[in-house]
Amino acid sequence: MTWNRSLLREVLSVEEANVVSKIPISLSRSPDQLIWRLTKNGLFTVKSAYHLLGEMKNLYKKRIKESALCPICTRDSESTTHALWSCPSAQDAWGLSSRKLQKERVVESPFSSIVGHMFSVLDENDMSTFASIVHQLWKRRNQYVFEGKYDAPETVVSTATKLVLNYKEANRIQVSRDKPVAPSVRSWSAPPLHAFKANWDASVDKVQCKVGIGVVIRDWNGCVVATLRSQRDLLPDPLLA
Repeated sequence: MTWNRSLLREVLSVEEANVVSKIPISLSRSPDQLIWRLTKNGLFTVKSAYHLLGEMKNLYKKRIKESALCPICTRDSESTTHALWSCPSAQDAWGLSSRKLQKERVVESPFSSIVGHMFSVLDENDMSTFASIVHQLWKRRNQYVFEGKYDAPETVVSTATKLVLNYKEANRIQVSRDKPVAPSVRSWSAPPLHAFKANWDASVDKVQCKVGIGVVIRDWNGCVVATLRSQRDLLPDPLLA
């Protein structure tokens, strides 16, 4: 078993795809399980993600980065908020998003505060778009740093919007498949007093050229007084019939 490298390159950056393709695939074919290594229970939390991202200034202090400046605008110190929200390159993308996001003020608050604010003022649709654009901005930043590629703001927003639409469509199809179809039930109505009512139905087997007929006769109280079922040969060609 090997990784589908072409699929990895479609959904991940080149650097990410190379890292993922080096992960050994289980020979036992056991089902995959998502595990977040920064929490004890293996579940993802926003707090742990911020801890992972950290501030770029700290990376510079630890000499992991050569410069504390934003690699895109090269004017301001890079932080999570700057990279994903206040950088002019990020604002170019936010300016092409929904009107609610366009109206939000550019502030240098901790990014966790910005996310919390968005949860309080945006509906589910705009919040999905916000999260998708954040992901695309971070992906674009890494592509620029590691590969020298830079996507235009229009590409960032259109890709983010498309991902949200595809996600919703996939969930809509899944829900429609899982939703049980209620059977069509018709209520039986009784005939007039001292009268009888016959109900019938038929089924056709075109492969075996057979037709089955069933008849039920009830009285005015709904009691079954007679039944009939019969099978006959079916001649689909009117000339043969």
